[in-house]
Amino acid sequence: CNAAIFYADKVQGLTQDEITALVSEAHFIRAHALYNIVEQWGGKYLPLTPMTSPVSTLPSSSVNDFYKVILEDLEFAMTHLPIAQDVKGHVTRAAAYHLYAKACLTFSTYTDGLGNTTALTDAESKAYLEKAKTAADYLINNASSLGVKLYPNIEDVFDEKNNKNNDEALFIVTHSSVTAYNPRGNYFNRVWKHT
Repeated sequence: CNAAIFYADKVQGLTQDEITALVSEAHFIRAHALYNIVEQWGGKYLPLTPMTSPVSTLPSSSVNDFYKVILEDLEFAMTHLPIAQDVKGHVTRAAAYHLYAKACLTFSTYTDGLGNTTALTDAESKAYLEKAKTAADYLINNASSLGVKLYPNIEDVFDEKNNKNNDEALFIVTHSSVTAYNPRGNYFNRVWKHT
């Protein structure tokens, strides 16, 4: 993701709109990865440029540093991601709004200053809650124009034939354009899905 963002101005053979869409996806995917890292392990190494030489030390960044990058990446993605993508599995704007709301909600709870975190004040926490609400409200109020909806029948949510084409899914991971190569979420060897 860092390389895609860093070298975007060197891309040839694509229109500026295509480049912007792909860079927006890189911002989203980096934010998604950083969110998972910081929530699992706290503030750790936070490289924002491509690796061009060996690294012998990995300095830790604060949780606050992680969330600054996460939220900036998602703000870029919310503005520039396409509403719809031709290829299933590419990130859409609805996913960016969802992850932004989730990240703001999560970061708003860092008010105790424990770990590698500078405690948020009550006012800062409230501001992140407001940002989360604004993003969630936008997603809810503009669902149809963003290409998502809630199913009227709960069985449709879990219907296997909707696995990769679920209208409620905001971010679908697809590893190949060949459907048979993509993992199915109902395999019982994927224990994490059933816990």
